[in-house]
This record gives sequence, C-alpha cells and structure tokens, in this order.
Amino acid sequence: MRILVVDDKEVNRRLLREMLTRKGYNVLEAADGTDAIDMVRDNEIDVVLMDIMMPGMSGYEAADKIKALSKDNHLPVIYVTALRAEESLSTALAAGGDDFISKPINFAVLESKIKAHARIRELNQQLKDKNEQLLQHNDRLAREQELITYFFDNALKNSYLDPSCIKHHVSPMSAFNGDVLLVTRRPLGGLYALLGDFTGHGLTASMGTLPLAQTFFRMTQKSLPISTIAKEINKHLYNLLPIDIFLAAILIEIPASAEHITVWSGGMPDAYIVDNNKKSHEIIRAQHMPLGIVDDGEFDQEVQLLKLHGGEKLYICTDGIIETTNKAGEMFSEERLTALLIQYQEDTFEKIIREYNSFKGNIEQKDDISFVEIVCDKVPREVETELPIDRQNNINSLPFHLNVKLIADQIRTTNPVSQIVDFIAQVPALQSHRDIINTILSELYNNALEHGILRLDSHNKKDDEGFLQYYNDKEAALAALQHGTIVIKLDFIPHTHGGELTIHLSDSGNGFDYQQMDGSVDAPFGRGLLLVSSLCKNLKFEDNGSTVETVYHAQ
Repeated sequence: MRILVVDDKEVNRRLLREMLTRKGYNVLEAADGTDAIDMVRDNEIDVVLMDIMMPGMSGYEAADKIKALSKDNHLPVIYVTALRAEESLSTALAAGGDDFISKPINFAVLESKIKAHARIRELNQQLKDKNEQLLQHNDRLAREQELITYFFDNALKNSYLDPSCIKHHVSPMSAFNGDVLLVTRRPLGGLYALLGDFTGHGLTASMGTLPLAQTFFRMTQKSLPISTIAKEINKHLYNLLPIDIFLAAILIEIPASAEHITVWSGGMPDAYIVDNNKKSHEIIRAQHMPLGIVDDGEFDQEVQLLKLHGGEKLYICTDGIIETTNKAGEMFSEERLTALLIQYQEDTFEKIIREYNSFKGNIEQKDDISFVEIVCDKVPREVETELPIDRQNNINSLPFHLNVKLIADQIRTTNPVSQIVDFIAQVPALQSHRDIINTILSELYNNALEHGILRLDSHNKKDDEGFLQYYNDKEAALAALQHGTIVIKLDFIPHTHGGELTIHLSDSGNGFDYQQMDGSVDAPFGRGLLLVSSLCKNLKFEDNGSTVETVYHAQ
C-alpha cells in the first residue's frame, strides 16, 4: 500500500515515515499542499495523511484539490492535526477529509484508521469496476436490443394497415411485444389478417415473431387458404419453440367481394362481427387449441365461414384487454366489451379505447394489449398485376371427375369430406379455395346424412337443450345405422382465372323439406344451406330433397 505523508515539518514526516515503513507500507512525502497535488497526479496513492496548518496552501485547500483530482476514484484523506476544537475538526472534514487523528499520534489507532480507509477504497474500486461492467453490459444489451428491434420491425413492416380499413391499438408491456398483428393484401383482392398472443411477455414471448411473420407473408403471397396457413405456422412453431411457449391466434381471410369471412381461431378471446345498420352482432368463438401445441398430425384445420351482408365491422383482441383490472379489482371482461360494441355505433373503436383507458386508470399494465377493428367492405379490391406462380399455373390445372359412393359401414365410421378436400386441394386452381369448398361440402354432406339418412328434425334445435338432444340423437342413430348410401360426384373444368366445380350429392333417404332454407338466418337451423346458396351458383334440389347440385366458381 502506498501512503502519501504531507507535512511542512520534516521531523513529523520522518516520524511517520519510519513508523509506517516498519509496518511494511510504501511511503511518499510532500512538504506542502502543492507538492502533494503533484505527487497524487504522478503516482498511484492509496491513502493521504495530511497536516492542516501549512504555509502557502493549507491542508483544507490541498484536500479539496486532491479530491477533485481523483474524481471517481475514492482517495481517503486523513488529517493529522493538533486541533482540538470541535468546530475546527468539523471544518476540516467538510473541506474534503475523510477522517482525522490528533497529535500526539497513537500509531495503533492510526494504523487501524489506515486499514479501515484502505478497505473502503478497495470496496469503492470494486463497486466502480462492477459499475463499469454493468455499463458495458447495458451498452451491449442496448445494441442487441436495437438489432433485434430492427429485425422485428423489418419482419412486420410489410403489414397492410390502411386506416380506412383497419384501426389498431397495440400496447406492449415491455420493449418487446408478445402480441403480434400481421395484415396483408390478398393477391386477388381482399386481405389476410393474423392477431396472435405468445405465452408470457417481453423478448421470450416474442421469440416466435420472426418465423411467424416469414411463414405468414410467404404463404399469403401464394393466395393459400387460412386453414393451410394455420397448419404450416403450427408446424413451424411446434418444431421451433420450447414446450411452454405457444401462440394463441386468430386468422382472418376476407375476399375482395367482402361477401363472407373465413376464420380460424385457437385459444383467443371471442371475436365480434358487428352490423350497426341492423344493430346486431355475431360472436366468433375460438374452436381450436393455440398454435405450436400439437404436432402436424393432430392439428385441426377446420375453419368458420360466415356470410357478410355489407357494412359489418370485425373486432378482435388479445386477452390482455379483457383481463385488465381496475383499482377495485374488477376485470374489463368480455361482457363489458360486448356491451360497449353494441352501445357505440359511431366511432366505436375510439370510444372503446377511451373507455378502456378510463377503466384502467393509472394501474400498471400487466400484459400486452391489442385491439383491432376491420371494416369488412373497405378491404382492398384491386388484383395484383403479377399473380403468384401458383395462380399463374391455373391454366395447367387438369379437369377431373370424382365419384365417391359411401355405404352404411363407411357412413358410420368415416367423415369423407376432409379426405375429398385434401385430394382436390392439390389442384392449383382450387388450392386457394380449400376452405370455401370444405364448407360447401360439409354443409351438403351433413344435410344429407342428418335429414336424408338419419331422418333427424332440425326443428328440435330450437333451444340449447334441444340442440344437445339433437346431437345425442344423431350419435345414437349413426351408431345403429345398417342401411343407406351417399354418393358424391365432383366435376371440375379449369379456365385461365380459376375454374368451375360442379358438386352433385345424393342420398338414399326419403328427402326433407328443403324450403326451410328460406327461413330466418337467426334460426338455429337452415343457415348452412343459406350460406352454401350465397357461395355457389344454381343451388337446386331434386327427388324431394334427396339430391342436390350446385356450382362453385373458383376465381
């Protein structure tokens, strides 16, 4: 340890030097304050023993300048003084000193003070080193965060967020958002949208954003159906992410005509289609598990396809908004959101955000928040001048005829629709129409099965209890089925911009009253055939309803 002794009297310096040298310290000397400052500037000093009363520069002034010179490095100054007055000692310490010892010097006490202040200096240096390491670490983290933010922003910058069509409120809990909103135009007009919520918060939650965005934009540019997109995203996330990180998500597809909307929803809060003209709303509930939980073989591609009549708005959100609590511990809740959607028919988005902020108050945000409004009939209608290669290959699609005959054993144990759809979706011209064709075939097949073969009465579905009983009756009748046939015939004729798919389906039953399809869309039955009628051309029944034929134009 190097100690600087500052005293204008040589005898005092010699006494301290001999005593300290005997104890193993390295001692430097200065005869006045100016010399002391020079010694501190030119040498690494650990402790300064400073006389106060010196000619020229006093010990007070020298200590002050030494402290300024050492800056962030703690250099203890111990006054060696004959002063006794408490006021003088207080002045000495206020002038920059760290301690004092009175003359005549008790060397045992002096050594204890030197060791104590040397330890303080050592601890101070360790703290300084740690702070420097933390600063370097923070600088490195800040740089890494900038790079990650750049990658995220670059991955998400392609989202189509035209305010005339889409309004969104996205508020991350931290620098990195576990919620993700992706929107892009369909090559044939219309749009795709995905709102997702990764498990947790921050960087850990957002680690799947990059592969998610890459898969979404790559597949939407091929004009693929959202069922296929959802399955591909699930496969990537399942293979990539840890078991405890997954993605609750809702995928939306609206064509340029805005005549219907296709939805795949897994693990998300309810979505809402609101028609302010009719002062009505329809709730879209999630029907699947979040993405990234099950493997490819177990994944359920089933979508919901809903008819639009014009003027509707779609509202989707993550659970952060409905699970927000106020000071009283009340949740914002889906019920409150539903009531506000019905209450506010103008400026709905802005008013709900205002209501949410008022409800939350100054409570600290505990989750990522996302709320989105899509004006369905404002989706882009323009067709891209250069279509995806998959669409350009439509001209190479081959015509085909498919004839499937199912007997009782097959009807009882197999749902043929998914297998048929998987087959025809391999045709380039029909690939992007997979979800719509699946809906059409499902409705027609279920109608033939339930009313033609099993002879069930849809009027029994008039309430929740009747609905449950209806499906219990269906399972029982299906299990007991011994006779019956269903024949499905598909004929496809391709053309440059798609093709024409004729669907013919007949059953061996006695038919049904197909006129019920003209009933109210609010009824708990008949809506499936109404939807098919809106999606196809020339829907017609024969043989008392046991035969149906329709034509779907894939464009």
